[in-house]
Formats: sequence, structure tokens, C-alpha cells
Amino acid sequence: MRKDGTEFCASVVIDPIRDEDGGLIGFAKVTRDVTERMESQRRLRETQEQLAASQKMEAIGQLSGGIAHDFNNLLMIVLGNLETSQGVRETPGRQIRT
Repeated sequence: MRKDGTEFCASVVIDPIRDEDGGLIGFAKVTRDVTERMESQRRLRETQEQLAASQKMEAIGQLSGGIAHDFNNLLMIVLGNLETSQGVRETPGRQIRT
């Protein structure tokens, strides 16, 4: 917590302080406020997730367009064959066995 009572994310390093003989005197503590860095990382992660979702939607759109195009091509072939068969059937003097 900060002195004003607000919470924050911190990076804390605690090092032992020793005398000349190696005996422990105490500890030194350095606390760094990393709240802004954590918030930036969170925003970056959200932006990356939005980009990934956008790329998926674009891929689905391209796939849908390709499927619609292929279906339209097949439909045109069927319609062309129907028109051709109707024209043959309506040709005068020609008999079609059914």
C-alpha cells in the first residue's frame, strides 16, 4: 500500500547487510512501483487478443466469400444446363423420349 492508502503492484528486492566478519546486521529493501508497467502489459495483452479475434473474423469472411463464389459457379453450371435442356425440348420438329 502507498502512504495514501491506495494499493499498487510492487517489485521488491531484499538484500542482507553483513559486517566485516559476515555476521548479519540487517536487511536493505528496495521497493519499486510497477503498477504502470503491469497496466501497460494488460492493455497490450487485450490489444493482442482483439487483433487475433479480428484476424479470425477476416479469415472466416474470406472463407465464406470463397465458398459463396464456388457455390455460385456450380449454380451457374446447373442453370446453364437447365436452360440448354429447355431449349432442346422446345426445338420444333424434335422429339424427346421420356
